[in-house]
Amino acid sequence: MHPLYRVVSDVRFAAGAAFAREAERLGASVARIRGDVTDFWFHDLAVQWKERPLAVAGLTAHGPLFCLERWGWDHGLRVVYRGSHRTQGRGIEHVISGPGATVGRARRLSWDAAQWAPGVARIVTACPIDSGLPETLTIARAADRQPDEPDEPLVSWVIAARHRA
Repeated sequence: MHPLYRVVSDVRFAAGAAFAREAERLGASVARIRGDVTDFWFHDLAVQWKERPLAVAGLTAHGPLFCLERWGWDHGLRVVYRGSHRTQGRGIEHVISGPGATVGRARRLSWDAAQWAPGVARIVTACPIDSGLPETLTIARAADRQPDEPDEPLVSWVIAARHRA
């Protein structure tokens, strides 16, 4: 496991707000964004990453992850866990990819509409970094989509230093 410097949550989405609340309950420092990660990057993370490659995690739309992932490369960081949470009609499909222990934890979660985002907060705050091959798990929930859920897919993620053998 690694200590997280911050957990980033896009609070435009109900799932993002639930994720942020659970991450804080677990003791994580949460940066709340509303779709744009620029302010967090310039006024916080870029300053920290100049000093040392700190791990960050989040639940956002794809755009913020894309930016942070690219900026992280310059600091020797990579995405070590990724979860895609995409609405499919009235349901949600979750595709989890990461260390075996993380995927195992995902198998034991409740993936119903009210519990998946807090569960993902528990996954990312306990995600180990190991050199093993990543595993993937797909969970399709047929009727769990909430009426206010966005059509835009959400992505959960952990960006951390590369594991050195």
